[in-house]
Amino acid sequence: MKESVSLQSRAFYKIIWLFVLIFIVIALASILAIRDETRHDAKRNLQVRTQVVEQVFNDYLTRAEYEMGYISQDLVLGDYQPGNELEMLFSHHEVLFFGGLDFFYIDWSHRSSATDPRARIYTQESLPELLSIGQINRWVKVVTKDDAILLMYKKKLVSKGRILQGYLYGFVSLNNNLALSSELLDGANADLVSLYDKHLGRVLLKESRVDFDASDSVVSISSDLVTHVYGSQLLLNITKRMPISDSMVSAWIRVLLFSPKFR
Repeated sequence: MKESVSLQSRAFYKIIWLFVLIFIVIALASILAIRDETRHDAKRNLQVRTQVVEQVFNDYLTRAEYEMGYISQDLVLGDYQPGNELEMLFSHHEVLFFGGLDFFYIDWSHRSSATDPRARIYTQESLPELLSIGQINRWVKVVTKDDAILLMYKKKLVSKGRILQGYLYGFVSLNNNLALSSELLDGANADLVSLYDKHLGRVLLKESRVDFDASDSVVSISSDLVTHVYGSQLLLNITKRMPISDSMVSAWIRVLLFSPKFR
C-alpha cells in the first residue's frame, strides 16, 4: 500500500515538474515572440517619426526663407547710408538671432558687397567663391575647402522701381548647427538622429541624447528624406534605445497579463 502511494506521489511530482517545464518553455517562447513584436512596433513607430523629422527639416528651411525675405526688404527699403547695411540690420533685426539662417552675404550690383561677420564661425573660405552655384529661390548644397557643409539660398534684391540691385545669399550650416540638430532630434523622439549624403558618401549631421550609449540594444530605421534642397539625396537614420532588460521585463508583464492564472 505504501509503495502504491509512493509511486502515485512520484507520478504526481513528475507531472507537476512536466507542467512547470512546459510552462517555462511556453513562457520563454512567448517572451521571445513578444520581444520581437515589441521591437517591430518600435521600428514602425520610428518609421512614422521620419515623416515628422522631414517636416521639421523643411520647416526650418522655410523659416530661414522668411528671414531672407525680412532682410531683403530692409535692404531695399531701409533708410541707411551705403556701407552701413550690416549695422542697420543688426541694430533692429531681432529675427537674425532667432531665425534659421546662420549667416548671409550681400552681393550688390553697383557697390561693395557685405559679409555677415558670423560667417567666420562656420568657414574661413571666401564666400564670393561659393556664389556661382547659387540658384534663385532654391536651396543648394555647398561644401567648402575647409570642410564646412552649407545650404545656400539666393534671393534677388529688387527696388521699388523693379530695378535689380543685387543678390542676397543666405546660409544654413549642416555639420555645425546645434539648433537644427536639436530640433531634428526632438522631432524624431529618439536617442540618435543623423543625415547621410548619398552624393558625398558621408554623414552631414549627427546628434544624440546625452545619455545615449551606442553599446545598448537599439532599433534603427533609415529612410530617404524629401527636402527643399535642390538635387540633394539625403538619407535619414533614426535610432532608439531598447535595452534587452527593458524588453524582457515588458515581455514578462505581457505574458503574465495574458496568462489564465493571473486573469
